Amino acid sequence: MKRFFFLVIPIHFLTVAHGQISFSEIPESGLEDARNGSLCLGDVDGDGDLDLLVSGKDPINRRTILYLNDGSGSYSEVPDTPFTGLEFGHAAFVDVDMDNDLDLLITGNDHAPIYYAELYLNDGNGSFSLSEGTPFTPCVEGEFAFSDVDGDNDPDLLMTGYTAEGNGIAELYINDGSGSFTESSGPFEPVASSAVTFFDMDNDGDQDVVIAGLNDMGIAVTNIYANDGSGVFSSWSADLIGLQLVDLDAGDTDGDGDLDLVFTGTTDPYEAVAGIYENDGSGNFSLLAGTPFTGANLGTINLADLDNDGDLDIIQTGNTDVIDTFTSNVYENTGSNIFVAVDSLEDAYLTSTAIGDIDNDGDLDAVILGISNDADNTFGTRIYINELPVVPVTINEQYRQNAFLYPNPASGLLFLTNEAKYAKTVSLYDIAGNLVESMTPQDNTICIFPNLPPGLYLAEIMVDDQVFYQKVVIQ
Repeated sequence: MKRFFFLVIPIHFLTVAHGQISFSEIPESGLEDARNGSLCLGDVDGDGDLDLLVSGKDPINRRTILYLNDGSGSYSEVPDTPFTGLEFGHAAFVDVDMDNDLDLLITGNDHAPIYYAELYLNDGNGSFSLSEGTPFTPCVEGEFAFSDVDGDNDPDLLMTGYTAEGNGIAELYINDGSGSFTESSGPFEPVASSAVTFFDMDNDGDQDVVIAGLNDMGIAVTNIYANDGSGVFSSWSADLIGLQLVDLDAGDTDGDGDLDLVFTGTTDPYEAVAGIYENDGSGNFSLLAGTPFTGANLGTINLADLDNDGDLDIIQTGNTDVIDTFTSNVYENTGSNIFVAVDSLEDAYLTSTAIGDIDNDGDLDAVILGISNDADNTFGTRIYINELPVVPVTINEQYRQNAFLYPNPASGLLFLTNEAKYAKTVSLYDIAGNLVESMTPQDNTICIFPNLPPGLYLAEIMVDDQVFYQKVVIQ
């Protein structure tokens, strides 16, 4: 799904103890309480911490609000932003014009309702301006995703949802590298109430895509499309459950070196489900039996290494088949795709979830927007801090802001800033300190990482005779 953001913390060592996953909610966070919305994390002002965008409807108005992080996980609202207040949409930070800062794409409807698909460009300091004349179809109740589908090292876009005429879409837009997009034809079945996830399902080094949602005949579908490496897609045969009101994520849940699929949503006939499709490495998927997840729709499912033990855990939210019963659970992966429920957050549906290290303590926290399961169906935007213990370590304070990788997290591509383009090597270490990748960059481009499991990594960047370190999230 999932969310591009930008995080720079140059350090020599980062050690976080393994332990049972436990989250605590920050009381009185000051964030806008919203529903029917979307949120995303990203370092929009280049100060090395995760800022937050919240979009949705409060009890009166539709709003889109940008919050700046002070570095400790405390947020303050930015006044006078140009964003349209929207609900029933999706939002993501991504560097569309390759100028080393995070721009914003957001969809949804206002109060009229008028539908929108708006691109805002960042000036590098967190000030945004609307990009005029973009080709995107305004839409609601769908998701979009960015990835480099044609191998030219810039983020392309696939967008789904309902148009103002009530039709579904599934549209691919190719980026020319400057943030100018052109629609490209493809075999994609139009859908809404949908989810989109790019992943290399067949281990051939390019980005394939899975799209799930309700088609124009009112049938829930889940389709995989294989990329030939140049951005040309073809339908892929896969026996997957058709889903709507759906969320998807991809990652190596069983540690066998390929990317599996996790899902939560509703089938035909109407039944809330959730589960894992295991990949055999060639893009053949089988449903994993015996998973403990609660079937839910109108929610989210996110893969992340929440306990820093090297495998992928799950946060799942949504509405169950039981009337007025919502769920928000954390599942620990104990190894080999065996999941155990270890923590329960505030139950919610119509949710949006973003995961990142909000307080810069070396573990992954969560922000969840949605409607709670209380007597008043309260709106809420809640910050959950990961209570994983941190082992004190010596931190090298040497800081070079112009030597960093972006976007962060990355789903396949990492880039170096121009000043760091003469780096001799870039090495990537997992949380246990094991070297997992090392390469010599070409120009200002780092290679594709097609098979790394999502999680926290430490990048070692050697520039001339200096060494810099940065946390990187792979998703």
